[in-house]
Amino acid sequence: MELFPYDNIKELSNTMSKLHLLTNNNTERAIADVVFIHGLGGDWKETWNYSSWDYYVKNDLFWSDIFISFWSLEYESEPSEWLGNAMPLSARALNVIATISAREVGQKPLIFIVHSLGGLLVKQMLRHALTITKEYEHIARNTVGITFLATPHTGSDLAIYSRYLGALFRRSVAVEELERHAPALRELNQWFRNNIEELGIYLLVFYETQKTSGLMIVDPSSADPGINGVTPIPVDANHIDICKPRDTEELVYLKIRGFILKILNPHLNKQEKKSSVDLMSQRLFQAKGYNDLRRLRFEIEEYIKENPHDVDALMLKDKILLAERQEAMSGTMPRSISREPSLKIYKKTSVNVTLLRTLIFISLGLLISIIISLFF
Repeated sequence: MELFPYDNIKELSNTMSKLHLLTNNNTERAIADVVFIHGLGGDWKETWNYSSWDYYVKNDLFWSDIFISFWSLEYESEPSEWLGNAMPLSARALNVIATISAREVGQKPLIFIVHSLGGLLVKQMLRHALTITKEYEHIARNTVGITFLATPHTGSDLAIYSRYLGALFRRSVAVEELERHAPALRELNQWFRNNIEELGIYLLVFYETQKTSGLMIVDPSSADPGINGVTPIPVDANHIDICKPRDTEELVYLKIRGFILKILNPHLNKQEKKSSVDLMSQRLFQAKGYNDLRRLRFEIEEYIKENPHDVDALMLKDKILLAERQEAMSGTMPRSISREPSLKIYKKTSVNVTLLRTLIFISLGLLISIIISLFF
């Protein structure tokens, strides 16, 4: 499974949001979707690609037997109008949730891994899905986990500094909305805190501890969403490198890997059970006689004891029983089994004959005794 296989393709124009499938597996077979969302001025590849995530997912055996579709969102989020455009957060959230829905992502368990502004975007998407765009409500309901990497839940001082550069910087609307303690951000975070428990979404939060070009982009207090039971984790990295683990032993990679496994474990169990029933179903068609069917029936009965409500397993047992009856009626049952009823009859007959002989001998003995008594 390859995570970032597009190193040699021509870069697309950054004019619209687009969801890139990063893995080569069958999306219909996948048990979950994981979506990477970059932040301000980020890129769907380069934000995450420190020759890391692509390599790890290909070579870490952890992922080899887990069918997950990995995606990365491309959207325009330039900090300066000199570099490009940016939508207001509310509008971009509507745009992205429609993009995700168009790719049929969100029909199954959904996990977001988000950097910086990407975290604010996901929160706004969830809010829209539950309050404005009910047609996308399933995306919010199916979201089971979010990893926040240096997300400024209450804004950033850097956005305030950019205000003083005025026309020279030409800051975009995305930067304007990121000002520290902006009312819209406070309101969004308050909504998120009030609804996170109802949504049942697991959270994993990281924050930077090193400066970027002499500035702390997102400080620890802003990186903390303020959710009970969620403790933000400090990382020895700056704002740019926090989402680029250098090896599979780094804290960020290990925690995210464990986070995904913890959330998806119930779904993995369902996948394993389904695979077990599917395998037994295949063996039914490959059965070469009564002995094979009898062994298969024993296995499915043991499985049903542990999974009594598995409809597929119950139907498979009925098919096996039917196959056994047909095998018996065809006269192709093994000799040791097909002759078993006759053996029982023989044993029963043998007992009756012995008893009859005994009764005859006793009767003859009595008759002889009577005859002798008459003559003597």
